[in-house]
Parts: sequence; C-alpha cells; structure tokens
Amino acid sequence: MDSQIFFLSSFTASSLDALGEILLAQGRIDDAQLISAARISILENLGLHLNEDIMVQARIFAGDVKFAKFRYRDALTEYEKAYHGSHDNPYFFKRYVSQNPNIIITYLKNGKFKKAEELIQSARSIYDPFFIAKNYKSSEILAIQGLIYAANGNFEKAVEFYTKAVPVLIEQKKYVAKDLAKESRFRIVIEDYMEILNRLEGTGLEARFQIKPVEEIFRLAQAIIRNKVGAAIDENSARSAATQYSGLVDLTRNEQSATQQIQALKEMLSNVIAAPKSQQNPEAIESLKNKISALENARNIIVKEIHRRFPKYSNLKNPELASLSTIQGLLNSNEALILIYCGRNKTYVWAIPSKGRVQFSNVNLASDNIKQIVDNLRKALDAEPRTLGDIPAFDVDLSYNLYKQLLKPVEVGWIGSDDLIIISSGPLGQLPFSILVTDSLKGDTEKDILLQIINMHCFMHLRWWLQHLFLVIHFGPGKYDKPILK
Repeated sequence: MDSQIFFLSSFTASSLDALGEILLAQGRIDDAQLISAARISILENLGLHLNEDIMVQARIFAGDVKFAKFRYRDALTEYEKAYHGSHDNPYFFKRYVSQNPNIIITYLKNGKFKKAEELIQSARSIYDPFFIAKNYKSSEILAIQGLIYAANGNFEKAVEFYTKAVPVLIEQKKYVAKDLAKESRFRIVIEDYMEILNRLEGTGLEARFQIKPVEEIFRLAQAIIRNKVGAAIDENSARSAATQYSGLVDLTRNEQSATQQIQALKEMLSNVIAAPKSQQNPEAIESLKNKISALENARNIIVKEIHRRFPKYSNLKNPELASLSTIQGLLNSNEALILIYCGRNKTYVWAIPSKGRVQFSNVNLASDNIKQIVDNLRKALDAEPRTLGDIPAFDVDLSYNLYKQLLKPVEVGWIGSDDLIIISSGPLGQLPFSILVTDSLKGDTEKDILLQIINMHCFMHLRWWLQHLFLVIHFGPGKYDKPILK
C-alpha cells in the first residue's frame, strides 16, 4: 500500500476515534456505532492485526458502544478480541483491559466469573497501592468487586464492599465528567445494590450493617434518577437563584477550576500507574497524589464557604437525597406521594402518606416491559382518527394489570387521599395515570373503574417536586410557583 494512502487512512481512523468518543459521551449511541464500524473497516483494510495498539483500542470502543446499550453478549465479542490482542503486551493489557470497568462488568454479566475476578484483582493491584480517599474510580472498582461477590452468592462481602463504595460514588458523581459510560456503570452498580438490599430482610445483615433496606433503596433510586436532564434543570434553577446574591460568582468559578484540575491530575495519575513498575517514578506518583489531595481540600473549603455564606443557593445546587420521613413531613394532611422507579430488572414502588407507615413494593417488571405496556396503552390516546372506527380499542385488561402490579400492592399508603402526587421514572413518564382502571370489567360494562383521585399531579422527577417546594419557600411565589406537570 502506498505510504501516503496508509498515512491518510491512519489519520482518518484516529480522527474517527476522537469523534466516536465524543458522540458516545453525548449519548448518541447509534451515531457512535456507525463511526466505530467505519473505523474498524479502515484499520482492517490497512492490514492491521488484532495485537496492534490502535486495533485494540478500536475493538474496546466497539465494545463500549454495545455496553452502552446493555447488549452484554455483543460487547463481549468485541472485548474478547481486545483481550486476546493485548494479552501478550503487559502495558496494553494493563492500560486498556485490566482496569476497564466496562470489560469487567461485561464478563460478569455473561457469567464469566473467573475472568471478571482475574481482571478485578488486576485493577485493584493497580489502584489499591495508590489509594486516594473518596476517589471515584477506586470506589467504582470496589463496587464492581461487590458485584462479583453478589454474583457468587456471598452477599455479606458484597454489602461490605458496597457500603464502602456507594456513598463515595454518590457524593463524588457531581465532580466526575459527564459521559454515557459512567452513567451506565453507575446505574448498573446502584441497581444491583438495590436488588441485594431488597433480599436482605430477615438475613441479619441489615442489623450488622445498620441498613434500613426500604429507606436505602429509596435514596439509591433518587441517586440514579439524577440524570442529565435533571442536572441541567438544577443548573438552570441554581443559576437563576444565584442572581439574587452578590459575591457568589468568584467562589463558584474557583470551585469549577479546582474540579477541572483534579480531573486532569487524576487522569495523569491513572496513566502513570498503568505503566510497568520499572518505568514508574514513586516520587512523581506521590507528588501527584499530594497535589490531588491539596486541591480536593481546597475545593472542600470553597464548598463549605459557599454553604456558609449562601445556604439557599448551596441547598438548591446540591440538595441532599431526601429521606422518607422528610418527604412525609412536606406533605399536607390530604396528600400522598407515590414514587415509582423502573429499573432494568425490577420496578420499585413507594406510597408515602402524610401520616402512617410508608408502603413499599417491588415487582419483576423491567423498564423494557413497561415501555411496551405504555406504548400499547397509548395507542388509543395518540390516534389521529378520521372516523370513530379509526380509534383503536383501549386495552382495559392491560390497564388493570398494570394498576394491579404497581398501585394495588401499596394502596394502603395512598387510598383516601384527596391529592395524589405521582413521581415516575423512565417509560412511565409517558403514562397519564388517570387512565388506569382499578378493577377488571369481566362483563360488567357499567362498572365505574377509573382511578378516582380528586387531584393528580404527575412529576418526572422527585427532585423537580422538591425543587419547586424549595423555590416557593425560599424565594416566594411568582415564576417559581408553578409545578412541572406531565
């Protein structure tokens, strides 16, 4: 092949690498997949082998795209090629494979526990000697170790690792650069922990680790729901509220600058410790760790100063995860709140009355299954008929079945309320809950079975509702006093 053509093709492949990473980080998965396929095609046409550095990276990126779609079997096919292509090169293997959380989780989800264990031990051998307190990546590795223990049936060790890692992941997530891979892993780790907590009752582990499973699952669901849309709304509202303060701009800029420097130094440290030990400089590594610690301490001081001088802004920008008792205390006597979280494997439901015991239920309904149900129920609502005969029949049985699985088990917590606040995640955000029926017709077409609530307010996000209350309480009515309704 002509050297100039080879150079131009290599340059194109490298450019596609950068573009693909950007698209994937933005959540444009289908576009990233097209870029990935084009990149691999170019590299294969150049005659590059699987053990070439650039080809290993291309296969890992192809796996990352499949991973972002939770297609673990397809991701495994790509990761296996990268695994075998880099295995004979310790530096490539250590840098690209053994510390890659996506690859470890993929092996685990495909039942390849031995390989997952091999990689997690390799990753921990990299990070444990250079442990930095409250480090996101180190905590992510610990959480994945918990996943492996749970997969092997050792729930005690799983909870031990999770209780160390998850609080750090939740606290530090706001400082981590936003990208789809991290969001996907965060959701996988937290949802798997929720499933473990759901199985703790009666095992004695709740007492040992001082965990209240229903309360903790509620907090974890909130942590996941803090998605990019929620974060954007928080930023806009915080920015709007910040106009009421003076002297805040410099502090927030300093906090952002410190965060950017910390992220850059952590990336540098990650690259340094991936090198062979013979090429590592212990003094340089220690210097990086000290710089990171110093910057994190400085950032903490800034955050505390913002909270001291501008508590309203601080609470709006970084509100704590609400407890069940906090929510209950915010409800009026005639109100009840229902929160529904749709996970990849399960759906969790809480019914919170203004007084009395919170009702909790979980059902083996995955978010994909709920999406199909919602799509079917909406067919009769979204029709654009020219005649009455064009309107599809409403599936009453399907509506009742959804009610029976989601709301019926927790009805003690909401029945009799005049105002019902429903907060749902995922596909349920597209469902008007007033179309659910509370009983099966079974031939009685005269029965009044629609869900009867005097006032029903449906929010997409618990934080939106809390944010609305906060803004009204602290800044008065006006432009903030209208809730976000669906």
